[in-house]
Amino acid sequence: MTRDIRLKLIETPTAHLRLDGEMLGTDRLRTPITTQPVLLPSLINGLKERGYDVDAEIINMKLGERHERSKGNIDLQGLDVENLVLGAPFESVADALRESDVVGLTSNFTYSSGVVRDFIRYAKAINPNVRILVGGADASARQEFYLDAG
Repeated sequence: MTRDIRLKLIETPTAHLRLDGEMLGTDRLRTPITTQPVLLPSLINGLKERGYDVDAEIINMKLGERHERSKGNIDLQGLDVENLVLGAPFESVADALRESDVVGLTSNFTYSSGVVRDFIRYAKAINPNVRILVGGADASARQEFYLDAG
């Protein structure tokens, strides 16, 4: 007997700063995500070997139309620093979250950990039963931060 599992690997939006109207550094929106397409087939095969019928999808919230959401400004000794989130709004994946059993996220950079935390909280509000797995360098180093997020 097979069991169904609906798996989504989601690349969340990223954090970014704007200093006196100028973006700092690169926004990493178009950086290729190589791990998810490589990882997904082995995840699917492993789950199938354990009796699951897998419906899987990769969702990259950094692609498509550019979206910016301001999380506020601070005055840093006369410099105006704006905290931004770049990428599709969380609401754009609400339907995918509602239908998911498991969501996999990656959090490699501490500067974007707040966005990942906020996304976890949003996902759990949309679907309290979804299981969320977080991998990546920051998630490996700061497990409690992500566990506390949900």
